[in-house]
Amino acid sequence: MTLKSDSSTSPTPETAKPSRKRTHRLRLFIFAGAAALAIAGTMLYTLGPYDAWRDGKSLDDTCQGLLPKNDLRSLMGVNHLRGGDSTTSRTAGSQKLTCSVVSPGKSGGVTEFSVGWGRKTDGSLEAIGRSGFDDQEMNAVPIGGGWVGVITSNDHTGSVSTVSQCQGSAKQLTVNVTSHPAQREDSFNTPQGFGSLARVATETMMNAAKKWGCDAKAGTPVSAVTPPLKYWDTPSPVHDSSGTCRPISPLASEISGAGEKRTIGTPTDNGLIEECIILGAKQKPLYRLAAFYEPYSLELRDGSGVRFNDSPAGINPKTGSAWASAECKNLFGAARFTFTTERGPDGVKANESDAPDLPAKLLTAFAKDAAQRHACSDLSLP
Repeated sequence: MTLKSDSSTSPTPETAKPSRKRTHRLRLFIFAGAAALAIAGTMLYTLGPYDAWRDGKSLDDTCQGLLPKNDLRSLMGVNHLRGGDSTTSRTAGSQKLTCSVVSPGKSGGVTEFSVGWGRKTDGSLEAIGRSGFDDQEMNAVPIGGGWVGVITSNDHTGSVSTVSQCQGSAKQLTVNVTSHPAQREDSFNTPQGFGSLARVATETMMNAAKKWGCDAKAGTPVSAVTPPLKYWDTPSPVHDSSGTCRPISPLASEISGAGEKRTIGTPTDNGLIEECIILGAKQKPLYRLAAFYEPYSLELRDGSGVRFNDSPAGINPKTGSAWASAECKNLFGAARFTFTTERGPDGVKANESDAPDLPAKLLTAFAKDAAQRHACSDLSLP
């Protein structure tokens, strides 16, 4: 049987033209829709919502999500922050996580983080702006509030370090934060500004402790911190010294030279670095007494490169520096107490006329007081 074709249903050139037109219109419609989506996406990217979403996600992810975002925004003075890449380094029994956060745009603010966890964490003096003893125009101060740590400052940059023993474990948790919040150049001129910096570090520590299973001892929430003092602030006469400088008061008459000698001390608390700076005429620094507790005590060298921990105690006649040591279990182990002589741009010691035994006398008074306050043992003196 042969089927006959129905000419009425067979397409002809005349009936096929509308079909091609419909196809062409459909293609134009699809192209126009795609173009509109592309333009909309470009506008979203250009106008900000995409940037905000992307940067918000990067802030959530950086440093494994350990950072306290609201406190960080308060510290840096902006709401829009961007998290940088995180890196993790591991050695036997420990790990170290580093990352940074920036405020995009013209402000150029940046905050850098280092979170270490292990049997012996690397505190790194350099991470808190203390690569050596020279040109330290401000003293170091404790965080306070039951936290073990230290705060330093240089120009518009502030650094904080806090350390906690993981209870029931040999491991320690260390958080270092350095911030240059360019949007707020007054951040590190006030107790509240330093309090904001300390709060970011302490909240990061507690987040890390929870995430990594460290039973860390927490202090109270930090709102304000006594700022580091500069040489030209309001130092006290040696005979009326306070804080960490108090024990050298009886030696005021033995520091020679013209003009009344003054001191800048550190509040006595759980500071990982404690200092007493002795000033001469016109607030010129003469001597610096310092106590370094672990992990910072393990990194010390004097101006000539001699390691302060190569021997328990001693004096370097070439530099005039002296050191002592003790075991301070309440502050993680070894402590080093140091005496260094400030020098001018020409390398000459600021005060050449004092008795040769003055460094040992000053250091002994300073170290005995610190060891007693922190219940240290095995004190070795020069």
